[in-house]
Amino acid sequence: MLASLTGLGESAAARENSALPEAADMSSPWHGLQVAPEESTVRAETQEHAGMEWGLAENQHGSASQQQSAFRVFKEDGFLRPHISAYDRRRQWLGPVHWLGPISAIPNLDWEMLHGAGWPESVAAMLSLDARDDLHGRYLLQGEHAGAGSLSEGVFTGGEVAVAGLAASVLLVISYCLNKKKIRAKMQSVLNSDALTGLNTLEKFKDECAARLELHGGHSHAIIQFDINKFKIINDKFGFAVGDKLLQICGAALQTSLSDSEICARCFADQFAAFVRYEGLDTLGQRVRHIVDSVEQWRLENNLPSRIDLHCGVYIFKDGHSAAHDIQLALDLAGYALQEAKQHGKSQVVFYDESMRKVSLLHQDLKDGIGFALEKGELQVWFQPKVDMLTNGIIGSEALVRWYHPTHGLLLPGSFIPLFERSGDVLRVDFYIFEQVCSALQGWVKSGIGASTVSCNFSSQHFERPEFSRKLVEIASRYSIPHGLLEVEITESTMLRNPEAANIQIKQLKELGFRTTIDDFGSGYSSLGLLQLFAADVIKFDRSFVKRNIAGRRAQIVLGSMIELTKQLGMSAICEGVETEEQAKILMRHGCYNAQGFYYAKPMPAGEFEKVLRVGRVFPVSSVSADGGVRAAVGGLGVQGA
Repeated sequence: MLASLTGLGESAAARENSALPEAADMSSPWHGLQVAPEESTVRAETQEHAGMEWGLAENQHGSASQQQSAFRVFKEDGFLRPHISAYDRRRQWLGPVHWLGPISAIPNLDWEMLHGAGWPESVAAMLSLDARDDLHGRYLLQGEHAGAGSLSEGVFTGGEVAVAGLAASVLLVISYCLNKKKIRAKMQSVLNSDALTGLNTLEKFKDECAARLELHGGHSHAIIQFDINKFKIINDKFGFAVGDKLLQICGAALQTSLSDSEICARCFADQFAAFVRYEGLDTLGQRVRHIVDSVEQWRLENNLPSRIDLHCGVYIFKDGHSAAHDIQLALDLAGYALQEAKQHGKSQVVFYDESMRKVSLLHQDLKDGIGFALEKGELQVWFQPKVDMLTNGIIGSEALVRWYHPTHGLLLPGSFIPLFERSGDVLRVDFYIFEQVCSALQGWVKSGIGASTVSCNFSSQHFERPEFSRKLVEIASRYSIPHGLLEVEITESTMLRNPEAANIQIKQLKELGFRTTIDDFGSGYSSLGLLQLFAADVIKFDRSFVKRNIAGRRAQIVLGSMIELTKQLGMSAICEGVETEEQAKILMRHGCYNAQGFYYAKPMPAGEFEKVLRVGRVFPVSSVSADGGVRAAVGGLGVQGA
């Protein structure tokens, strides 16, 4: 803006003595300045720019031209913008101007600039000069050199500014690229390293393994997977800080056992992997022992109560394995061996063989298909009779599940129940079988068949759920089955795992009228304590009793004592796994008259068992003569001509 161009020809005294207009605003930033009348339009436009920052000189100089008021700071495009509106129709815009000198530096050009036809060219020429060279000689008049002396910096040409700006831009781009490269490298390092142990991540590990396998393909190599046994329990019992430290110790021990050409990684959670040169079982065993010993030393130093076991699965590369996708396959196969090692407990090293993969694929197929199997009725209940050995009469049965798989054929419980125990699907399977039992009992009652008690096995997971007994009542009521016809078998291992919860469930079931059985009695280590704590209706002796040289004197003393103790506690005894006539005779000699086993009958589908129920008796192998007739059974009460 052209802030003020007062009567330039007047003397300083004349301006000082001139009276201010009566209506003058003393608070206005224009106070103390006179504006020519013909410039009223200019002043009006200038006052609209409230954002202009400027100041007046405090001192006046001697001559008329020197006594012009001067700006100390002239920010933005200071003295030209107010005239844009007046000359807008000419479309001549000179761009932003930054004038850092006194206003008196252009005293005698004002009217020519404002009213002359060539003022834009004059100003443009003036602004393009270098103040240090030509400004004094061409545009500063007499007496104005004092004002020009206040110029603190020169005025740069447009070319110089452009070059400086370009140079700054280039420097910024170079700096940005360098910083971006450093940041990217740092981010990549973070992504490729495990934050807790400092080992490689799984993806980095696979890439490195593929490269090293290509480079050292002439040597035998192996993939090893490590796992900490019951790591979750360690976290829960001692805290996550101890768990994290254990992971660091395992990672450090694994790292120090490797040579320069080998590599390791933390895959996830408590699982580690290593790519090593395979030089035989002994060398590999030494490496594993080194890691186990390092962990054990740390445990002792930190006074942890129980030993920490590591499981190890190993896959050895065969000839021709060099592609990157073989690394993932090797990890999977080592994982199969690791799962096998975990089945044996304690520290184990297991090498992969093809049978492990087949079993693993079968398990995966079964896990994926259990939902469809329950919907389509592929799981069916079979029944194995329980027999009074004195009469061969049926006193009950045990419900056993069978899976008619469309691809794998008939599957026994041992091939899928442990799998569903780990996945949690066993809860659905147990209730499904219990409901089928209730449905079968309902059908037998309606057909006039004398129904007997049916026992059902339930996973230990049920006994940790308060709603278990309520669910059984709900299913039994749906089929109108008396609770006395239903027996719940609880394994000894279940009771040992959580005695308090199991005892509460047994009491609730007995109060509701269900019968209870302690299954697999004698297979654990606290059988006598269980008899003291749990008041079940039936004790089922484990098949190990009759298989451990039951004819021996010591075995018969133990068996006889257990049978007598059961009677004194008010519970009935039954022995499973009876397969020979000799075993049956010894059991009866010691007072056990109830049995279940292949000697009397194998498990059978519901339709076949219904036929046996109609007869009411079974016929042991020894009771059938060579000509097909029926002779006296072990107890002397076999059925003739049935």
